[in-house]
Amino acid sequence: MNEHVIIETQGVTETTFELFGDNLGRFRQHLIDQNHAESTVEQYMGCIGILAETMRAEGMALEN
Repeated sequence: MNEHVIIETQGVTETTFELFGDNLGRFRQHLIDQNHAESTVEQYMGCIGILAETMRAEGMALEN
């Protein structure tokens, strides 16, 4: 059985936190609860970061 220790998310930009707020942490916890490897979780978080930067560049908010 995989045991995951919740660690502070590294490499997630301030923009990502600004756009996604608590949803970011809940999504990360969901991935951990589903027993994804930490490297997989970090890959997903990186993708969310790219999405956030793209949304900011396009002037989009989460509610859009």
